[in-house]
Amino acid sequence: MTENEYNLKYWLFYIQLEREFCETLNYVEFSDDNFKTYSKAYAKQLISIGSELDIIFKKLCQYVDSSKPRKNIKDYANILCNYDELIDAEVCFSFNRKLYKPFSNWTPDSSPSWWRAYNKIKHHRAEKENIKRANLKNVFYALTALFVLNRYLCKIVCADKIVQEPEIKSNLFAMAGWNICISEGNGFTKVISPEGNMQIVFDNE
Repeated sequence: MTENEYNLKYWLFYIQLEREFCETLNYVEFSDDNFKTYSKAYAKQLISIGSELDIIFKKLCQYVDSSKPRKNIKDYANILCNYDELIDAEVCFSFNRKLYKPFSNWTPDSSPSWWRAYNKIKHHRAEKENIKRANLKNVFYALTALFVLNRYLCKIVCADKIVQEPEIKSNLFAMAGWNICISEGNGFTKVISPEGNMQIVFDNE
């Protein structure tokens, strides 16, 4: 898969899902106090984000170890839980500058709570207790997880390049501890390390 194919097939879809989530923040203030707020709009978003997560899980697992099965979340865990510190990946949220770990405590025998919520909504949405799972917290963490998986997938796709991140930036998230790359035009890119060091690099690809 080329970088352009990745952007068209996966990253632009993520950006659309992120925009839809941002729209909900006009009505529900982002805070721990509102994490249990649930709605039909959140149910729709959780299903959309969860479906895209399933797609990215499969594609990333295919790159990491194509010899293993990749049919469900347990299969994904068997491949990814020990891959490149993915389960410890932290995301910085632009609204409050706090760090979030969407894959914390993920194991083959214990899927993330937001993934379990997605499956409950997908298969048993009509049950009263399940609709409550379509809340701000689960949608937010599912979206952060999708961001992380996309960044790992982009890193693989762009392995032979200096810049290993999408040109269109997320308005919400940044990977904690990863370089930040800013295009300066004409093939030049400003690279800022996690320690704050900066350099200008040229990529003639």
